[in-house]
Amino acid sequence: MAGVPDEKVIELHGNSTYAACLDCGKRYELEEIRKIFEKNETLPVCDKCNGIIKTATISFGRPCRLGKSGLRRKKP
Repeated sequence: MAGVPDEKVIELHGNSTYAACLDCGKRYELEEIRKIFEKNETLPVCDKCNGIIKTATISFGRPCRLGKSGLRRKKP
């Protein structure tokens, strides 16, 4: 990015406009999740499976967490 020092840039892959459950993949709008967090500063949990909800991004260099909805290699 022009004018931004390298040490201030965070590389992400995915979509930062919504959040998803890490276990079942249920999608949540960020405003809904933000309200839950701001109310009591606790991690939002999925109302379907009680999994952890986070933005649908991953930082480069971090391993992908593959829950039930994660990618799987096709078995030969």
